Amino acid sequence: MKKEEPASGTVPSPANDNGSPGSRAEGGLDPRIRIIARAIGRQIAREHYTAWERKRRRQAANDNATPEREEEERKPEG
Repeated sequence: MKKEEPASGTVPSPANDNGSPGSRAEGGLDPRIRIIARAIGRQIAREHYTAWERKRRRQAANDNATPEREEEERKPEG
């Protein structure tokens, strides 16, 4: 069997349909779905930010070395 070759001067259609009219990339989704997706994304971002903020506050609460750490640093090795 021979492969069908496109006629000269024509470009074969792409294997994917990302750029075709009415595709999801161009906003073919229902606007309500996009609103829900945005809200979910914002909620996830808030949760990540809150977790990061808690971690940062715990670390920054006392940036001075503890007395035990200072003693360990002063001890000579050997």
